[in-house]
This record gives sequence, structure tokens and C-alpha cells, in this order.
Amino acid sequence: MEARYSHPTHDGPFPVLGKAFLCFLEALMKIRLAMYEALKAINVPEPKIEAVIQAMEPALHPSPAIKSDSEMAQFRAALSQLEVSLTMNIGVMLFFAVAILFAAVAFIH
Repeated sequence: MEARYSHPTHDGPFPVLGKAFLCFLEALMKIRLAMYEALKAINVPEPKIEAVIQAMEPALHPSPAIKSDSEMAQFRAALSQLEVSLTMNIGVMLFFAVAILFAAVAFIH
């Protein structure tokens, strides 16, 4: 008789960890594995490989300078104001371009 293994399944979203975080962890593990394989290929001793990977880990983690929610809200508000300002500037430039075009057509006729 064939042995069956039972694995718990989860159909919905992960309760605590988001999908993006899980993708980040997967990418981090791939980077660790790639670093390990590269160092092993050039005959670096096993303890030194682990030391190098441990030393590189802080550079692989997200920066602690990530903005808080209130800072992100302020940034989004400033970005929105910039968008309005750019839209107004483009509108003014378009108005002047059309006015010059009409003046040129009127002058030619």
C-alpha cells in the first residue's frame, strides 16, 4: 500500500504574513543559496562561507529608514499637490500654444 502524507492547506490569504513578505523571504533565501554556492565554487571553507553570509545579511534586509504611515501620508499629499501644479502648468502652456496657433492662422489669412 502506498504511503500518504497529509499536508495542511490554506486556501485564503495568509493571516499574519502578506504575500509580498513571503515573496521577499523566498528571494532572500535564494540570495543566501546563490551566495553559498558561489563561495563554495571558489573553495571558500564552510565556516568562512557562513561568516560572509552573516555579514551580508544586514545589507539584504529592508532599510530601517522606511517611512511611517504619517510620513507616507504627507508624502502622498505633497505628491498630489505636485500633480495639480503640473497639470495647471501643462494647461497654461497648452492654452498659449493654441492661442499662438490661432494668432498665426489669423495673421496668415
